[in-house]
Amino acid sequence: MTIIVDAASKRVQTLNPPGSEAGPGTVATWGTAAADEVDTMAFKWKRSGKSSKYIPFDWCGP
Repeated sequence: MTIIVDAASKRVQTLNPPGSEAGPGTVATWGTAAADEVDTMAFKWKRSGKSSKYIPFDWCGP
């Protein structure tokens, strides 16, 4: 996986993300939290390894 960050334009581009084998028109899971714990005021949770980022996956090209 390659993440390209262009600070001047604030653009972030991800090339070859994990889960890209999902195929067109599906949702891919991208990463799982190694640490996710909060204990402040009215919020308290501990869900390390349970929080995932889902991204729409659609094939397109130049």
